[in-house]
Amino acid sequence: MTITLTERRIKTSNETVRVAVDFTSILEGGDLLTGTPTVTDGAGVLTLSSKAVSTEQLSINGTDVSAAKAVTFTAAGGTSPTDYTVTVNVSTTGGFTRERLLVIQVRDA
Repeated sequence: MTITLTERRIKTSNETVRVAVDFTSILEGGDLLTGTPTVTDGAGVLTLSSKAVSTEQLSINGTDVSAAKAVTFTAAGGTSPTDYTVTVNVSTTGGFTRERLLVIQVRDA
């Protein structure tokens, strides 16, 4: 099941930003994220790098998220005003693959 996040990340076309995606609500029992996530945008325009499973507790949208329950990556580029749908796929220690979709909005002032 794909979960589309309701929150949108906003950046300018010149910024490089860190994005963190919380998977806590879709992990079962003691399942944790593992391996190297795949992060892509459907348009192939954004530069998405430094993809990793979190190794420490993070604060995401005001919520503390335990290590190995989030994916982080950096996003750069894009054309304003455009919304980019980003797909994040990651494996779990229970042998599952989980997916989240989010929108990165590129807006120049």
